[in-house]
Amino acid sequence: MHPELRLHPRMPLEAPAEMVFSSGDSADITLLSLSLGGLMTEGDGRAFKLLEEHRPSFPVEVDMHFGLGERPVRCHCRLIHTQRLRQDLFSFGFKLLSLDLQDQQLIREKVEEYELSRL
Repeated sequence: MHPELRLHPRMPLEAPAEMVFSSGDSADITLLSLSLGGLMTEGDGRAFKLLEEHRPSFPVEVDMHFGLGERPVRCHCRLIHTQRLRQDLFSFGFKLLSLDLQDQQLIREKVEEYELSRL
């Protein structure tokens, strides 16, 4: 196993999330990994199309809503990576831009728990 070299270690998970644009449009996606620096998600063609429609206003920023444990988390993110995985499945990487202190602490605790469980 390789040591984690990222500034903010990632925690894998699979959780439903909602990506909300400033226009009010939204898309359901799946959260695949999470860190204090960002998150990786997967979405279908509709989510990709919405991201592409907002690209002229680059950088694309969205609000992300998801649950962690039993708590809802809301954050503001910037799209930094898109990759087509299959015909109608895409991977989206986001950098966290803003997160309230309680959600920040919750993510920190969950990632630390995950890191400890790997020892």
